[in-house]
Amino acid sequence: MDTASETVLLASFPLDVLRNSTCGCPHCGQGEQPRFEPVQHFPDHLTHLGLENDVKDIMAAIDAIMYETGYPPVPILLLGVCFFPICCIGIDMCCVKAKRLTGTAKAIDDWNKEKGHPKGISVCMNDDYNTLLKAGGARGSEALAYTLKPALDVNMHVAEYQQYCSREGIQFNPALLPQPAMPAQNGVMPTQQGYPMQNAQPTPITEQPPSAYNNVYPSVE
Repeated sequence: MDTASETVLLASFPLDVLRNSTCGCPHCGQGEQPRFEPVQHFPDHLTHLGLENDVKDIMAAIDAIMYETGYPPVPILLLGVCFFPICCIGIDMCCVKAKRLTGTAKAIDDWNKEKGHPKGISVCMNDDYNTLLKAGGARGSEALAYTLKPALDVNMHVAEYQQYCSREGIQFNPALLPQPAMPAQNGVMPTQQGYPMQNAQPTPITEQPPSAYNNVYPSVE
């Protein structure tokens, strides 16, 4: 298989959108807000590629944006009915939602420009995340929130990564590339455990890669 022109999914980190407090105070006490699920063991292949700290940085940045732009509806909506024009709260809510969207997009764009693209790597929120946004988020469609699997995808653009390796004098090892992710079943994206990936234990660049890679990468939970 010719991988030179491919974009390969290296890892997918689930975002727990069901962490979404109903009670709290916007702007100062947002309670629980969506955040990435804890990573018990970071994928070895990302560590070997030198991406572990950079990926953790963008995940932490998105977590912070999610918290800062949380908007628990209680008691603010009740106070709005009693004391404030409801339209003012509606405008504030829309502004905070827009701040979440633009903040997340900017954080990802900045990371890609500064840390990802020079190495032929990019991150993006997956299609399930965008589908949930269009449906109004976890509160707008709770059924979708339980069905879909929003996540941050880490992709390698193989031809660009090969160019990076050539510039830096790094041996390109195609054995480090995982196989494409399994297709979705019944509309549900497989979790990280569902990705059939080749085993690529870190090897010195002066050595030839092993001839067989039969295991799977550690899971991201």
